[in-house]
Parts: sequence; structure tokens; C-alpha cells
Amino acid sequence: MPAARQEPLFPRVVDLVERVAISTPPRLVYSTQPFAGMCSDGKVYIIKGASDQMIVRAEASAYVLAQLVGVSVPEWSFVSAPGHADHPLFGSRIVSGPRDISPWLNNDIERYSDVLAQIITFDMWVANTDRNLSNLVGRNCAAQTDGYIDIVAIDFEKSVTVRSTTPRIALGSITPHSLWPRELLGRMVCGRPRPQNDWVANIAGNSALDLAPALQEVQIALSLEDSWLTDITDILAHRATRVPMMVEEVWH
Repeated sequence: MPAARQEPLFPRVVDLVERVAISTPPRLVYSTQPFAGMCSDGKVYIIKGASDQMIVRAEASAYVLAQLVGVSVPEWSFVSAPGHADHPLFGSRIVSGPRDISPWLNNDIERYSDVLAQIITFDMWVANTDRNLSNLVGRNCAAQTDGYIDIVAIDFEKSVTVRSTTPRIALGSITPHSLWPRELLGRMVCGRPRPQNDWVANIAGNSALDLAPALQEVQIALSLEDSWLTDITDILAHRATRVPMMVEEVWH
């Protein structure tokens, strides 16, 4: 069902207090050089975007859009860090649960098919070309007493609609099939059911007026021009109307 529409928010910002060491799976390669940090709210975030404001814009925009339509993402915040007075960084809370969800998918892919289909459809909307198993994590749910997990999507920095400085041009080179999940995840969901019609409609029904209040938080935090907000909401609203067509074209 469509999520409740959000009112404009003042940007959420926390201060970086100190870097902390955490263990990460050695098989993963982090092109954005994220680091873990304890922040002023007493929480630990995975922080990225120190070298590129476009990463911050892409992640924050995708997270607010995900929250708007109902895709599960971690709690997040802009992060004010020493040495980065020109722009805040992006922080995503560490999720309490398994980093590798492949055992759960291998054990019962049918149980998770709907949520995976929802995430894939969202990725089509924002033109995220980098969905794979390493950027889906599990959240331990107290209500789940049977060992199952909630699947949470992370890492949206390659979402063309909200990262590119010229998204209208960049989207011209993105084919629907390039938005299918990569590698093992793509093979796992191949042949699984398509997203439910009400989920597709949930995304397809978003107008520029629906999207502007959520994305205004990103505009204010990153001091972006009003023209950015106008352009990005128009692009996303137009692309939303094409989501049903993309689902038809892409679903294997």
C-alpha cells in the first residue's frame, strides 16, 4: 500500500564524534571508501561521501524515496565531519542482523520473493545499476521467532536518476535489462514472481508534487539549487509512469 506522504523536514544531521573499527566481510570491495563512526546521537553509522558529494546526494535521495514508497532501508542521517565543511557526509546505521543473507534465500527463496521484487522495482525507478547480494542485509526481527529475517536494502550510490549531474542524458544509456540484479542475486530471482500490481502502482502513482517534500531535505542539506529539485522530481515522476512498462520488459 502507498506510504503516508511526508511533510517537508529540516535536514537530519549528526556530528561525527570518532571513527570506530568494525569487521567487514573480506570478499567485499568498497569503491566509496566508507568508514564507521560514532556520532553525536550515540549511534554508529557507516559513513561515505567524503571524496564526492554526488555519493551523498545519491544515497540520501534514494533513502528518502525508499522510505516514501515503503522499501526497507536503515536509519540514516547527514553527518557533519571535521575537514568536510563544504558538504555533509552520508551515514547509514549499521543493521543488527546477518551481513550475508544468501543462506536464508537458499533455504526459502519463496518467502522472500515479494520483498526482493519490490526492491528490484524500486531500483528500476531510480536506475540503480548495482543491485547484488552484497548490498542487501538482514535485520533480526524480534517478532520473528522462526529464524527468518527482514531484508534491508543499502548502497544506492549508483542510482543514475539521483546521482548524475545530467540525469536526462545519462538515463539515455541505461537499458531496462541493465537494471536486473547482478551475479548470484540475479540468478536467484530469475523466474520468480513479478511484483504485485499494487506495489507497481505505489511507485507509478508518484507525481512531482508527491516527491518534492521528501527530496527537499536533500536539497537543503546539500545547498542545491531550486532547479535541481524541480528537475529531479520531474524526471522521477516521468520515470515512475514507465515503471509498469519496465517491469514487463525486464522480468525474466
